[in-house]
Amino acid sequence: MSDPSASLAKAEEQVLAAARRNFDSFFRWVAFLDESIKKDIGPKFGVELALKASAVEQKVMGLLFVSRPLKEPLPLPFEIEGSSIRFGHPKFERDDEATGEKTTRYDVSTIDDVNRILGDVVQDFIG
Repeated sequence: MSDPSASLAKAEEQVLAAARRNFDSFFRWVAFLDESIKKDIGPKFGVELALKASAVEQKVMGLLFVSRPLKEPLPLPFEIEGSSIRFGHPKFERDDEATGEKTTRYDVSTIDDVNRILGDVVQDFIG
């Protein structure tokens, strides 16, 4: 009989791998922003990424921390579920074309919009 915690850990790894695969350009953009900021501005500035996968919910919860000296880090929470990503920050809010309601959920096909908004939020915070 297999260890249930090992099976759960493997399932969580698979959920995380799928999210990284589906949103590859988002994760590459986060890494690019961090590298560019550290290189151009300094090592005390940057974008840190923390991820946690839930095999039960089949989603990845993430938190980006945008940091700069003399300010508390700016937290940017997000969730990836299947082919959509949702942010917990008002700058990502937009009108849903189908319902007309406000949403912070984006489909993988609109990831360029997400990356642009993220770049703007990071630039506004760092200055």
